[in-house]
Amino acid sequence: MHQIAAFSSQDGEKSSAVSSGVSYSVAKVIVKNFTSLPKEESEKKVLSLVPFVRKGAHFTIYCALSISSFFALHFFTLAKSLKLKKRRKWLYPAVFCLIYAASDEIHQSFVSGRDGNIPDVLLDFSGALFGILICTLILHFINKLCHKKRLSTNCRGPFTA
Repeated sequence: MHQIAAFSSQDGEKSSAVSSGVSYSVAKVIVKNFTSLPKEESEKKVLSLVPFVRKGAHFTIYCALSISSFFALHFFTLAKSLKLKKRRKWLYPAVFCLIYAASDEIHQSFVSGRDGNIPDVLLDFSGALFGILICTLILHFINKLCHKKRLSTNCRGPFTA
């Protein structure tokens, strides 16, 4: 969460510079003979990657946030105190990530050169839902593996989905 707040606190100029730097690194990897291209052409390639890098960062960082919040909720006392039903374990991290994404975009609207927008909240939330899906699948496969090996007594507790 701290990293999300740090990125959101960067002014527009710093945020653009970071995105351009990452886009340059990505271009060096995915564009054939990138370093030998004329400067104008390489800059054009980098600029074309910036939107994908920025949106990919939104999706990825909220995916990571949802994974950490899902497993924190799943493995620690909150899950036991709330007596979560199996089918609703995804709900609390999803709501948490949605609220965090909305508050993050509101925060960005107060930062110089930045703006907050609803499409970014939706992109953040889709990354969070994807992370929750990954967690759910991991727990499902661990449970299947445990039950298949007839270790179900050892697999109760944190691995019950």
